[in-house]
Amino acid sequence: AARRDPVDVGRRAHARTSQPEHREHDPSDRRRDEPHRRAAVHRAVVAKRETEGDMIEALRVQNLDVSIGQKSILTDISFSVQFSEIVAIVGPNGSGKSTLLKAAIGLLPSHGSIAWFRYEVKRSRSRLHAYPAYVPQSPTVIEGLTVFETILLARSSRLFLRPKDVEGVEWVAQQLEVFDLLERRIETLSGGQRQRVALARALVMRP
Repeated sequence: AARRDPVDVGRRAHARTSQPEHREHDPSDRRRDEPHRRAAVHRAVVAKRETEGDMIEALRVQNLDVSIGQKSILTDISFSVQFSEIVAIVGPNGSGKSTLLKAAIGLLPSHGSIAWFRYEVKRSRSRLHAYPAYVPQSPTVIEGLTVFETILLARSSRLFLRPKDVEGVEWVAQQLEVFDLLERRIETLSGGQRQRVALARALVMRP
């Protein structure tokens, strides 16, 4: 059987007004959704502890060293971030701000300890990917795709898309005020509009 294109499936689901076709339950769905289920459990625990006045440590970095080639970029960096806390990384150009963010989510090799909700980046990638979402300074776009398809790609790691994947794209597009742009090609957008689409891609993953 021919492999179904997830983007094409999503496009038709977005345009369709009738109820989606019933499909037999696929046992592998549960395995694919397991990291997101764990993330939902964490959010519930966090909400309960916040109600009780407890603080949750979302990120802990200890003794982080990052080098690119022979050049040392970061040395012995340690800090922690509490759940719901907003943190800004401030520094001059070339001081390692982007390097720190990339290392924190496992995009760059590093030495030291990085843990999200107590899960070590180097040891728990299957659990980790449901938490952090990264928006680069200059997001990469695939020309020819619509805004809807661009956001949908963040949820198309599975072969079969579900109605809630499409609903998730439409919901986050409304929140970021790009719903009216969903049928526009990504390369026709302004820089600010592309940045909103990049944020939508990150948020639709439910970090």
